This record gives sequence, structure tokens and C-alpha cells, in this order.
Amino acid sequence: MVFRAFFLFTIFIFSGVAYAQSPVDSLRALIDKTADDSLRFDLYIQLSYEEMYESEEKAKAAASMARSYAEKIECDQCVARAIGQTGNIDYVNGNYAEATRSYVDALRIAQNIKNDRMIAAITGNLGNVEYSMSNHLQASRYYQEALDAAKRLQDTTVILSNLNNLSSLFIEQDAFIEAEVLLLESLEVLAVFDDPYFKATTNFQLAKIRRFQNDLRRSMELIQEVLDYCMAEEDYWLIIDAFIAKGGIHVDLQQFGQANQAFNSAIAYAKLTGSSEQLMITYNNITDMNARLDRYEQAYKYHRQYSDLKDSLRSIGKQRNINELREQFNADVQEKE
Repeated sequence: MVFRAFFLFTIFIFSGVAYAQSPVDSLRALIDKTADDSLRFDLYIQLSYEEMYESEEKAKAAASMARSYAEKIECDQCVARAIGQTGNIDYVNGNYAEATRSYVDALRIAQNIKNDRMIAAITGNLGNVEYSMSNHLQASRYYQEALDAAKRLQDTTVILSNLNNLSSLFIEQDAFIEAEVLLLESLEVLAVFDDPYFKATTNFQLAKIRRFQNDLRRSMELIQEVLDYCMAEEDYWLIIDAFIAKGGIHVDLQQFGQANQAFNSAIAYAKLTGSSEQLMITYNNITDMNARLDRYEQAYKYHRQYSDLKDSLRSIGKQRNINELREQFNADVQEKE
């Protein structure tokens, strides 16, 4: 079983802000207080990022305000950041066609102003979109292009992000040897450039490989390290994936009670965050576990939940495609008029 994890690596650098209250409230208060348009741009970018996983509408409104201020101060790089952030919002909400359009628009600006770091980062984000749509060949091309550019620039963050993305792609294709080579390269970088987040994501990928190699003890150790990190940081996306992986390892160890606890934790966090795809993956794993134990009534129950959720997500995807076709049709009609 291959567990998929998607990591969004953004092109943005945020100025340090100390939050006495919630980040969103603090940012809104700072926006109201400042008269500096450059600072307002930066604060709106940060606000959009904070809102991104909570409210698509509010996050896009903040990104739109950021773009307005970017245009006001005539900063092309800032405009690209605002457009790229709109792409990020669409990406995390599964609006892949819209995300691609925003990333391509941002990439054109980055190329015009010859901002190589931004070019590399946006190219990696385009790879994320293709990966999410299972266009693995195109995703690998984008990731490799971004990785090569980041190495030329010696940009450690973009290097690590694309090493992780490429390794995840290889694991998706059961190319574990190729994935391990990249992850060991990540560990070499991390030995110099200590970053807890990238260490956690690298360990998460390595845990999958160790599980494939049947080194279940080491796989569990790595997943526990990941859980310790992401629980402390409240990184819910990674928490859910880690609990799913932990449940799978317990199944391999025939520790079915502990597997069930891990899967139930994944379900609780997936429902809390509204992560339908991760919830669907968890239901599928529980179905497989119960079928293995000849608990067919339970297996059927979770398979129904898995199937219903899969059908719902497919329906949402079809509606998005219809909406995109309608938008394209309307645009074509207006152009002809």
C-alpha cells in the first residue's frame, strides 16, 4: 500500500510578526494600523496564507487585496507573489485548472523580471498540481527542472522541497530505490541546513521505504518522530498521513487493536480539517484490515463509506470540469463578440 502525501512549498517569505492574539486577528489589526502600502501588501499575503486552510473565500479576498497593493506600489515581484498565492489557495482546495492558470501567470512575470528563485519555486508548484492530477511524467519534469535550478542557485529550501516531491513521486510508482537515493541526499542537506519540517517530511517518506523493506521497527520509529513533530506544530495534514501510515504498520505487525486506534485518530483529524481525500484513504485502509480479519460486516460498512466518499469527490470533480468548460465557452463567446 502506498500512502500519498502532498506538500505545498510556497514561493513566499513572510516578515516576522509577533502574535499576541490569533494570527488572523493580529494581522487584521496591523493592516488597520499601518499606512505603508508595501507593509500592507506583505500583511495581506500573510493573512491569505493564514486563511488558506480555513476559508477559500477569505483567503482569496486577502490575496486580491495583496495584488491591489502590489500594483499600487508597482512591484512586479509582489504581483507575482499575490497571483501565486491565489494559485496556492486553488491548489489546496483541489481547483487544479485554476491553480495552474495562476501559477503560469506568476511564472511569466517571474521570467520577465528574471527572478530565478521564484521561477524555480513556481515550477515546483506546477509539479505539485500535475502530481495531484496523477500526471506523473509531467510532474517529474517540473520537479527535476525546479531541482536543477535550485541547485544552481544553491537555494536549500527549494532543493529540499523538490527532493521530497520527487521521492514521493517515485514511491507512488513503487520505485523505492530511486526514492531512497533522493531522500538520503535530503538527509545530507539537512545535516548542514537543519530544518525540522523537511526532516519530518523526509522521515515520513523513508518510513514508507523501510516498511516496503519489511523493516517495520525502523519504519515505526520514523513515523513516531514525524508524529512528535507534527503534533507539536499542529500540522494537521501531516498528522493525518502519519496516523494512516502508523495504522498500516500496526496491521503489518498484526497489532490490529493499535492499528484501529491509529486509523480512528486519522479519521478524527480528517473530519476536523474537512480532508475528504485523507478520510477516504483511511476508510479504505480499515476496509482492508477488516477483510483480512474476516470481519466482513465491518469491512462492508467501511467500504460503503469509502465508496460514498469517492463518488462524492468524483461528482465534485465533474462539476468543476463542467464549470471550467462553461467559463471557457463564455470567454470564447465574449472574444468573438
